[in-house]
Amino acid sequence: VYCACRDRHCPQCQGHVSDQWSEQQSKDVINAPYFHLVFTLPHELNGLARQYPREIYSCLFHAVWQTLSQFAQRKKQLQGTLG
Repeated sequence: VYCACRDRHCPQCQGHVSDQWSEQQSKDVINAPYFHLVFTLPHELNGLARQYPREIYSCLFHAVWQTLSQFAQRKKQLQGTLG
């Protein structure tokens, strides 16, 4: 059956829909330089993160906020703001 698999990667079934979505998303992108930052936990903390996710991730997000806040204080040097 033509167009039956509905896989988003299939050029026959969803290729056109996927292209339309991608084009629409590219219209919404702000034309400005930005940095994507990723904060991770050391592998050794995986067990604790599974046992105590709220506590571990709360500490992670607190540390991330402190780090980013320090960068924001230097925004004159970096010429940027947090978003």
